[in-house]
Amino acid sequence: MQNDTLLQLTVPIAHAFWKMQEPQSTFEFFVVVEHVSLIGGLTIATCLRATSKFVVS
Repeated sequence: MQNDTLLQLTVPIAHAFWKMQEPQSTFEFFVVVEHVSLIGGLTIATCLRATSKFVVS
């Protein structure tokens, strides 16, 4: 969950697309969407790993 928190904190700071002009704002919006999907993927992976009966070495 630490990786998720780091990404959540950096997205609005580093990618303030709502303050930018086109076409830069569209590019930054796509970067934000990418980071949000990474946060979701990391969250799911963490939850599955925490509930897994198997240890992957």
